[in-house]
Amino acid sequence: MVGYFDEVSLHNAEPGAGGANEMPGIVRKVPTWATADNGESTSVVTFAAYVGTSTHIGFWNAGAFVASRPFVTNFETAADLVVALNPYVQERA
Repeated sequence: MVGYFDEVSLHNAEPGAGGANEMPGIVRKVPTWATADNGESTSVVTFAAYVGTSTHIGFWNAGAFVASRPFVTNFETAADLVVALNPYVQERA
């Protein structure tokens, strides 16, 4: 997914095909990727002063919604929310 998306977002319900239900007042974050090692790379993004309940993370590329994934559990917090992204990177032949 490295290079496939350039921003991540938080959603308070299923985003559907267009990225709906984005958390109000939460700015999308830009992941910074480390060099892949054994096909894996990690990026950590922090949503500062996050308040609310989040159910999904959204992925964007050049302002267009690409995909989403549900969190294993809903996040209900009133502090910084730190999300580690760890996709598997596959080399194209």
